[in-house]
Amino acid sequence: MLANGAWAPTLAGDVGIRLLVEPAKGFSLTYPAGNEVFQRPLRLAEARILVSSMRDNVRVTSKLDIVGLDT
Repeated sequence: MLANGAWAPTLAGDVGIRLLVEPAKGFSLTYPAGNEVFQRPLRLAEARILVSSMRDNVRVTSKLDIVGLDT
């Protein structure tokens, strides 16, 4: 089992296994939802923002950049 996130393809490659994992960076904000809960995610395409419910919270995510292993 490999559980080292973005570095998994490098480690797996050392033992001859090819993994399809792309390192990426993104942004998210999670806050209490109060009484309202979304039934479906809301996608704001122009701004590349997604708003979705997570139990008693709302999560807002934005901007996923495929950057490779940029530490």
